[in-house]
Amino acid sequence: MKSIHPYLFVEPCLEAMQYYQSIFGGEIKDNVKITIEFDTEDEIRKVYDSLKKDGQAILELQKTFWGALHANVTDKYGIGWILNCQLPSSS
Repeated sequence: MKSIHPYLFVEPCLEAMQYYQSIFGGEIKDNVKITIEFDTEDEIRKVYDSLKKDGQAILELQKTFWGALHANVTDKYGIGWILNCQLPSSS
């Protein structure tokens, strides 16, 4: 695994979310998405299959126009995972 990039809210989370809601409107859902950059295709496929087993693929694992394998999965606990693995360029 190359890197993990969590997007986290910090204390006082509820107070901050209510402040932003007063500015932007909308509904407070207070959840997180975590981006993981993988080194190998085997790693991303293993994690994708495991998370999808009891979760839901929002975007199926697929090759992208930017030369990566990419997926967006929500696990069984409602946590969002953005998975990415840059594929070697074929030159």
